[in-house]
Amino acid sequence: DDPLWDPIEVERLIGCSQVLLEGVLLQVEHSFDARILSTEGHMAGMLRIEICPLGRDGTVGVPDDEVVDDPEELLGTRLAIQVQVVKASQLPEALANDVRVEFNYFIDDRPHQVPMVAGHNENPVFNYTKVFVQDPVTSRFLEYLKSKLAFRVYGKDAAALAEQEATARAEEERRRAEAPPPPPPEEEQQAADAG
Repeated sequence: DDPLWDPIEVERLIGCSQVLLEGVLLQVEHSFDARILSTEGHMAGMLRIEICPLGRDGTVGVPDDEVVDDPEELLGTRLAIQVQVVKASQLPEALANDVRVEFNYFIDDRPHQVPMVAGHNENPVFNYTKVFVQDPVTSRFLEYLKSKLAFRVYGKDAAALAEQEATARAEEERRRAEAPPPPPPEEEQQAADAG
């Protein structure tokens, strides 16, 4: 209830990685070791991302007979794209706890959540795969493919986590100290009543 109390922020943004989507327009598979940049612009690790257009049969890669010469030829067709968040590496030790990733895709309302890797891990492996289908491809979607896909990497701050746990223990001890003593066992109560 203290208006000046500032809750401890345990989960923190480690940083962001951005990858170009234009490889999808060129209908080629791309693997990226994208730098994770902190909010201050410092390198905070690497994120391995793979973005692959899928063939009509759903296999990774576009067969030669399905490749178009001009991206405009994709208008009105169905296009499937596989996004893989493989792993992160070289994360800062203090924030490499319960690491997770999220990203926004095209016009989806909510960010896509890559499941957290529990525990302390400076090199978490996600092996997350999501297939996106655009049917039909619109001019707005083609414009989107000329942009970047941003991945936000989060982790829990070890010092803040320890502080939060210490605060919770202190609060529990305070509650115990303020709690009334437990009632005496029934036998002692009966003896006290008889005496």
